[in-house]
Amino acid sequence: MSRKFRLALQYMIQFDVEFEIDFFTFALESNAYDIAFYLRMRFEEQLFIHANRAIDAHVNSYKLNQKFLKAKLHLSKSLLPIFNFNGVKELLSILQLKIPDPSLENNLFSHCANPLLSMCLMYEFLFLLTKRFFSLTYQCNTL
Repeated sequence: MSRKFRLALQYMIQFDVEFEIDFFTFALESNAYDIAFYLRMRFEEQLFIHANRAIDAHVNSYKLNQKFLKAKLHLSKSLLPIFNFNGVKELLSILQLKIPDPSLENNLFSHCANPLLSMCLMYEFLFLLTKRFFSLTYQCNTL
């Protein structure tokens, strides 16, 4: 799958293809975070134009697969300026369901190589969310 994304990126660059938000959403759905970070860096203004679709796809990536949590958290921090209130509420509801789950398979941090680093990233991300959305302070503090 990553080879197909790399070929698509090469085609986009070589032939000056106009960016579509679907490129970014497909990369998130396929857990190709190297491609997603590249697209975010290169086509940032296009992501800001289609902010709702980008945030929806990113939040849904937490639901689809629990792998690559550190990459998802870093992407969440970098997409924080375009997060909308509904995206944050949905992300917090996912976290609220997944974090306290005692079973190892359903815990959000169980598929991570370094759970402590992921928890630190999560804490920093939640702190930034509370600074941006003051009305979500209680929900973030209860997590």
